[in-house]
Amino acid sequence: SLEVTLRTPAGLEAIRAIAGEVEGAVVGAGTVLSPADVKRSAAAGARFLVSPGTTPALLDTMVGSGLDLLPGISSPAELMGLLERGLDHAKLFPASAVGGTAMLRALAGPFPGVRFCPTGGITTANAADYLALGNVAVLQVLLRRSDDLAATLAVKVAQAGHQATIVSTDKGYCQLLSPTIRIRDYFQKRWLDAPFIANEFGVMPEQLPDYWGLAGISS
Repeated sequence: SLEVTLRTPAGLEAIRAIAGEVEGAVVGAGTVLSPADVKRSAAAGARFLVSPGTTPALLDTMVGSGLDLLPGISSPAELMGLLERGLDHAKLFPASAVGGTAMLRALAGPFPGVRFCPTGGITTANAADYLALGNVAVLQVLLRRSDDLAATLAVKVAQAGHQATIVSTDKGYCQLLSPTIRIRDYFQKRWLDAPFIANEFGVMPEQLPDYWGLAGISS
């Protein structure tokens, strides 16, 4: 899935282009702030909606759109508004500013059936702390130096006992392959797994660094 935020005017055009030109892409709109954003996103081809917060009007329009949705909350009162509409998944934003893992632990008591996607202030340094919580379904981490940080985060997710998937066309990630770390080439729609590496390079995943060093290949 690809979330395109509506923080700039290019957001809707990007959604429209991905929906129309990238076969098999599941693209959605993030930073949905108003009923008008919901309608424009749906018209552009968005298949899901993510908001940083909720108002009654926005929530009604999101639910009425028929699209998958992840509405944002930052308080128990907002969460109760979601539950009244039968929703049991929410984005916690801004996670670190509203209490982070302490907030999520507190919400787990009165709302045991709710699963969260915390965003805001989450880094590779604290991602494992969030993933250790039973009410966290998925994380959103802002990666600016994507190669190193994506690899680091995948390792931390795996160490926390979860399955990690890196979606990339960079074969360099293949050296991270393990039972708990998978690599997906999105555009080629294939898994960069051990059989692929054996066929492509003639080695096992753990042998890739040595192979590339001997062959003078940059990962």
